[in-house]
Amino acid sequence: MTATRPDDGRRLANHPVLMRLLIDIGVGFSIFVLAMITWAVLPLDSLGFLFSGIPVFLITALLALAVRVRGRREGVRRGVIWAGVFAVCVLVMVIGNQTFYVFGSFVYVPVAATALAPIVVGVIRRPAQPVTARHAPNTAAKLT
Repeated sequence: MTATRPDDGRRLANHPVLMRLLIDIGVGFSIFVLAMITWAVLPLDSLGFLFSGIPVFLITALLALAVRVRGRREGVRRGVIWAGVFAVCVLVMVIGNQTFYVFGSFVYVPVAATALAPIVVGVIRRPAQPVTARHAPNTAAKLT
């Protein structure tokens, strides 16, 4: 049995994939907090969750632009993480308030808006395409 070295924890904390995941979890939680603020400001009735999907979509799209989501693949990855964190936060809130009937309503619309916004931003902001040698400008002719 091998013992772990004391520097293993520091290496794991500096791992780029783990850091991106932690940042995405933080962004998902901030989307939830901002959505709660909009739900407190907007009047909610039985169709309130249906109409609250629009501000949640806008909040998520602005945060996707802020973290520079590029490409559909990154948008899907971040959308799934953000929607998962959002759904878990709503579930914890529902359990704490003992309002289980909420999951029978349109609560899935804001969750879907949270997942869809980074995908839309990623499709709009495509990743930079590498310049091939055939399409590169002829710099040799300019030097002579």
